[in-house]
Amino acid sequence: MRSEQGAAPEWWQVDFGDVVELDRMVIHWEAANALVYEIQLSDDGTAWRTVRRQDHGPGGKINPCGHR
Repeated sequence: MRSEQGAAPEWWQVDFGDVVELDRMVIHWEAANALVYEIQLSDDGTAWRTVRRQDHGPGGKINPCGHR
């Protein structure tokens, strides 16, 4: 997702079709990475809970869950 002005809020949603357990997530940011972002999870696509908030994103390849 790309913003022409660099400030438009964006989001994306992944539906696994069932409740799954995630133990790792890796994000590969392009050069125009998001400095501020949240990762939210939902079991039903309606009620969301924030599991990670980043206020000064470093860009590059990151693992927001903290696992290697």
